[in-house]
Amino acid sequence: MVTTEALVPSPSSPAPPDADALFKEAQRHRRNRRLKRSSVAILALLVVSLIGLMVAGGSDKAPPVIPLSQPAFASTVVEQARAAGGADFTLVVRSPGIGCGSSNQMSVNRGSVDFVNRIIRYSTSIPGCPAIAQPPTIQTLTATYKDVGGNVAPSVPTTASRPWLQTTSHVQEGLFSVADAMLSPALTPLLSAVTGPLAIGRSVTINGVAATEYRGTTTLAVLQRDDPVFARAGRDSFVPSASSITIPIQFWIDGKGRLVRASATEPVYTQAYPRGMDGGQVRSGGAQVSTSSTGNPPVAATTPPRVQGVAHLTLTFTDFGTKVIVLPSPTATATAGS
Repeated sequence: MVTTEALVPSPSSPAPPDADALFKEAQRHRRNRRLKRSSVAILALLVVSLIGLMVAGGSDKAPPVIPLSQPAFASTVVEQARAAGGADFTLVVRSPGIGCGSSNQMSVNRGSVDFVNRIIRYSTSIPGCPAIAQPPTIQTLTATYKDVGGNVAPSVPTTASRPWLQTTSHVQEGLFSVADAMLSPALTPLLSAVTGPLAIGRSVTINGVAATEYRGTTTLAVLQRDDPVFARAGRDSFVPSASSITIPIQFWIDGKGRLVRASATEPVYTQAYPRGMDGGQVRSGGAQVSTSSTGNPPVAATTPPRVQGVAHLTLTFTDFGTKVIVLPSPTATATAGS
């Protein structure tokens, strides 16, 4: 006969878990599963974000570091301008002087520049003097073309079928201004004019583009020396000395290293010359003045030059991209002196 005995737990065996312990263990497992699922989701989001940043970063170069010393500053900004291709621009010059009955005069130059091939095209207007016609101009490093048309003086060789006049320099009578450096197909003379280290100024927004100011000083002599067109122009005797004329200048560079604005000021001098038998006088004015008149024969000035005021110049670039500027055909161009 089989005897059935009750099983008595051994003192060394663990006690069976109660209901509360089992419930807490189940809760712990559920929390661990939720944490694992959350960790996986966060990791996946980070991976996707990292891939997106890598793709976005691969399409654009990192912002260039703009050096404060020359010639690294000029070469860096010129390189970024050439990478952009070209831009539209506006140059506004406000200067004191007699202009159409006004004590001040403003000229506005608008056009496009090809930074790669170094060609610039623009037209000039003088809001206070609408009767003064300024022909459209195309300029390279070696020549200037003006669409003067056929209704000109007999000494000008253009005709209605050959309206473009080609000259070797846009600097008239040897006179030079900061505007000549700004209205240039090459940015290097303007950007390299500040020979010492530049200082970083404030950040501003220009036409919706954030830009940082870099400022310094130069002289009219440095701008003349580095300008490729003026280097070929005839030089007479001008006063005051170009090396004594200080030019404060500012550049605003955007996050891509492109020049979006340049501004400068320069003094304006006037000089008086005898006009002729009536005993009157004529005046000329600019950043420098000639020691003699342009008459034939020239005569010496009757008064020393005096400062009439200060000219303010502002050059602004917009709409960066490829700019195609076509030179006038030879059949439509007459050469000065031909």
